[in-house]
Amino acid sequence: MSDPYELLGVPRDASDERIRAAYELEINRATRDGAFRYAAELSTAYDTISNARRRGLYERHGFTAIRERSPGSVPPPRDWRVAQQPDPMTVNGSRRGVKAAVLFFFAVGLTAWFLGATQRASPSHNPDRTTPAITHAVVRQAPREHQVLCQATAGGQGYLYSEPATNTPHCNNGAVPEVLGHN
Repeated sequence: MSDPYELLGVPRDASDERIRAAYELEINRATRDGAFRYAAELSTAYDTISNARRRGLYERHGFTAIRERSPGSVPPPRDWRVAQQPDPMTVNGSRRGVKAAVLFFFAVGLTAWFLGATQRASPSHNPDRTTPAITHAVVRQAPREHQVLCQATAGGQGYLYSEPATNTPHCNNGAVPEVLGHN
């Protein structure tokens, strides 16, 4: 990037007001002409010399100091919460060790189940050495809930509620409970 003073057309000892006026004039020309890359360079030049601290850094060390914020500085100290010992469940800062262990035990369990299922289905498992008899039983589960309707009475409004199937339905308004369906 070229010298910001040359881009804005101001001397090195220019005041902040003169720098601002030169920037506004040049940026208006650049955007009117469609030179957006030139406008970006103008903005960078203005940002560099409009701030007293950045201007001093530029005059002593050039643009490298502005890009790196300050030459030769050390990074700020880490927050004490961040600088604690790493979690023992992590590997290099990630939880890959835990994920790998879970995946390993899942694979072992799946393999054991598959081997057990194939062994139970094999003819050598049957005592009479015939082909395995595979039966499919349809198991019906007991309903877990049922819906109860309580009709409106003179003593109260009607309502609908769900109740576990093991409980006896009842209505608080004095109506006779009507079981509608099971879930």
